[in-house]
Amino acid sequence: MKTKKYELTDETIKLKNGKTGHRIKALVDIGDDVKAGDLGGFIEQERNLSHKGSAWVFDNAMVEDVARVFGNAKVCNDAVVSYCAKVYDNAKISGDAIIAGEARVYGNATVSGNARLYAKSRVYGEANVFDNASIIGDGRVYDNASLFGNASLLNGAQVYERAKVCGDSTIYAGGLVYGNATVIDAIVFGEGHIFGDVTFSANAVASKKARISSDADYYCVMSIEKTNEGKDKYTTFYRTISGGIGVHFIGFRGSIDAFAAMIDREYGDTDLGTFYRQQIELAKSKIRR
Repeated sequence: MKTKKYELTDETIKLKNGKTGHRIKALVDIGDDVKAGDLGGFIEQERNLSHKGSAWVFDNAMVEDVARVFGNAKVCNDAVVSYCAKVYDNAKISGDAIIAGEARVYGNATVSGNARLYAKSRVYGEANVFDNASIIGDGRVYDNASLFGNASLLNGAQVYERAKVCGDSTIYAGGLVYGNATVIDAIVFGEGHIFGDVTFSANAVASKKARISSDADYYCVMSIEKTNEGKDKYTTFYRTISGGIGVHFIGFRGSIDAFAAMIDREYGDTDLGTFYRQQIELAKSKIRR
């Protein structure tokens, strides 16, 4: 007969999915943090929390649907693990974090604050995801990497090794951030790589095929014109995988030569045209090729 380490109590709560959750009570000592008789958080059914290992649901945390917590994992505070998500090994979920969909958190990873993991996202190794950060699709954060602030990781983007992505940054499908790189308040589009010891920041945008590993690989400048919404307009010049210079500008993504032709065509000899041509020459002198 399987030995149970906890039981469901009569104390109930309405879970996020609308179903009934039962507070759990330890029947034996569990690891270093839980003693027999201690009350835990809420689960919908016993399959949500393994009777093996020292995994535990603490405080008012909830595990619902067919989500599973096992190994030595911990779900604490007001965190929610739902749908088909799994939290295991020595992973810890805390704060108001939500782990949903088919997300997986494992190894020694931590997810906390108001962080959100959806779909097939993965956080593992020694990785940390916290604050208001989110992962959607099959984005991954692993090794010793961190995702925090209001940063978002979308559809296949990855942050790994010792990299950090924070602020209002977004890494889109196929984007990679690794090494000791830091991305702050910037955007990386599909197949853009940010790596090495670089800090990629200040509203910079790395488009497809960007390869940025130092400050000599990109140049971001604020324009003297505004968007139609009155917001600042930025232009990012960056080194590409072929060793050339790519440009991201509102409504334009392409080579520096194509950008120069567009500026001549759209702005001519106006003050804006002169400004952008000056930035093109500066970018050519600043970016290694």
